[in-house]
Order: sequence, then C-alpha cells, then structure tokens
Amino acid sequence: MPVNEANVATAALAIAISALVIALGQLIAQLFSTAEGYRRCQASVIGSWFDLVELPFRWSSFRFEVKVTTPHFQIETISSPTPKLSFFKRAQHQHTGFPRSLFQNQTARLLIPAHHPVPLIGDSKSRKGTFCRPLPGPDDGEDDDDTEGVNATRPTSLDYAEDAPTWINLLEDMHKLQHAPLASAAGIIEGDTRAAVWSRTLVCISRKTRSWDFMPPDIVRPVASTTLGCLIVMTHRMGMVWTDFRPEEGVVRAASKTQSFSTSLVRGMGLVVEYATIGSSPLRWRVVSFPCRNW
Repeated sequence: MPVNEANVATAALAIAISALVIALGQLIAQLFSTAEGYRRCQASVIGSWFDLVELPFRWSSFRFEVKVTTPHFQIETISSPTPKLSFFKRAQHQHTGFPRSLFQNQTARLLIPAHHPVPLIGDSKSRKGTFCRPLPGPDDGEDDDDTEGVNATRPTSLDYAEDAPTWINLLEDMHKLQHAPLASAAGIIEGDTRAAVWSRTLVCISRKTRSWDFMPPDIVRPVASTTLGCLIVMTHRMGMVWTDFRPEEGVVRAASKTQSFSTSLVRGMGLVVEYATIGSSPLRWRVVSFPCRNW
C-alpha cells in the first residue's frame, strides 16, 4: 500500500511541534524553579504585603531573584501636626488597586520613600496604608466605625491562619494597642487623626526590601526587623514583664498573661525574636519571628 508523503510530513510536523512545546514547558518550569522562596511569599502567607514582592530576572546567572518587602518596627516621636499616616502618597491610591507586575514592581511609584516611618494607629486609613486587613463594616471597613469602641470587632493576631507569619500578628496587635489611647484622647475620626498623634511617641514601621538569596536556611518565611531599643519599649507598652534579659548571650524573654517574647540565635541572622499570643484557649498560640539588631 503506497504511503502518502503528505500524511507522513504532517505527522512528523505534529511530533516536532509537540516536542517543542514540551521542551519550552520544561524550560519555563526550570526558570521558575530558580525563584527560591517565592512560594513562601504568597498572598496567603503575608497578606497584602505580597503586592510588594518583586521577581526580577538576572541575566548574568539566568534565573529569577525573589525580593520581598517587610516592615521595620521603630519608635518615633510624631513632630509634625500633619504627619503621614500611610505608605501611599495619595489617599486614593490605596483604594484603586495596584498597577502591579511581578517582574518589575510598579507599586513603588505610588508609595512614599521606604525609610519614612508610618505610625500604627488602628483606624481604617492607617490599616490600609500599612497593608493590614481593613476594618469590618458595610463599606468594607471605611471610616464609618472608627469612632466605635476600641473592642468592636477589630482584627487581631488570632484572625490569621496558622501559616501566617510572624510579624503580621504583631502588626495587628500594635494597631489595636495604639488605637485605644488615641481614640480616648482625641477620637479617631476623619480630619482629627493627625491632631491625635501629634507630639506622641508611637511604634511606627518603615519598609525594608530583602533578597531571598541571603536568607539563612533556617528561615522559612519572610521576616520583619526591629532594634533592641524598640523591642524594650514595645515590651513595656504591651504590659509584659522581663523574665530574662541577656542579649549578649542571645537570651531575651518577656511575658504577660496573653503575650510573650522569646529569642533564639539563627546562623547568618543573629538574634531572632518570637512573639506569641494566647487566644481564648491556652493551646491557641501564634508565633512571630523577626531579627532584632543592636541598639
């Protein structure tokens, strides 16, 4: 039976195209497998901070590099009567979504410089401006309920999944902690927030970007950072009592009835602080880790 050359050529072409598609798929899979740490920086892990994750391509080594931005906790005195209460340059930017690309972060042009501190004051604008969960409400947590009591269904560290790292829980608790005295002193309402924080010394955060290339193997989630001085102030304001304080030996412990700080040494990072919160049940703990630098 004669062989139809057209059919043979068609079959050979189909096989060649299939082989090309498979090869391209394998190449793409190998390229994305070089993005070490990216799966540990997903939105399900670090929430809205995922919007600041970058994935630039390094042609020199033909691979992707993961860059993750996390908060740096610091103590600042608010010396301006009109302080910046959000990372966003303009208020409308935090409601319009991000013109975001993984491979070239477009969000930075909407944000203030990374080293500028922003206070954690617990109202809707502050929470959205620091990439925290919005307050619950009919309009997805707008400022309507900012004058409610400080215990009114505000997100806390216990509202996050077990896999949520770390400093996200501390962010939530600091928002709630600092909202109470500000609300009682001046009221957190639109147009009055800046007046409430003026001349106060508050826990603030700035932004720090790190490459996952330099994360020690023992670190499995993105970490935030602080200084030892800020840690001491936060411990006092959260009502904890020091049970052991030997930072030169890597031993720092403080605790209250519902919260605790403890430390461990991680090679390549130094002193790492763990923040734990006890929920309604003694078995419900949340652990938060972040490096603690010197004074």
